[in-house]
Amino acid sequence: EWYQGGPPIPRKVIVEGMGTRAMTRVEVHLLRLTVKYDFSTASIEISRQATVGELLKSALALLPPYVTQSLNGKSLALVGPSGDAFSDTTKQLGDCHFFTEQTLKIEPEKADGTFVAKPFVPRRTFKKGHCGLSNLGNTCFMNSAIQCLS
Repeated sequence: EWYQGGPPIPRKVIVEGMGTRAMTRVEVHLLRLTVKYDFSTASIEISRQATVGELLKSALALLPPYVTQSLNGKSLALVGPSGDAFSDTTKQLGDCHFFTEQTLKIEPEKADGTFVAKPFVPRRTFKKGHCGLSNLGNTCFMNSAIQCLS
């Protein structure tokens, strides 16, 4: 009784495949992505079931207003480190094969209808004091035991 737990952690159930080959799994970890445009960055936690359009909308809401105003009304794409451009706003992030801690760039459409998709090398930044395992609900005791064993 002394430990009442915490607030419920919302989870999404993801159905992959179709028919008899459909698999159901619970999404435990969200994607943590960094989205950049010029010198502005936004860090976002989002479900793999979300679409490219939802990620762009979330990123634009977190970027400074001058960025949003300069991109207003333009077709946009997300560009990964390999140079692949994702402009289909209905495509799910899980289908794009994004992974946690990945950096993506926002690119506006050029006049000829294409996107500048140059490969780039994102700089890794580390926050001081950020190490160890993340706690999900009541996992703090398990995490401390695992850290002691490693």
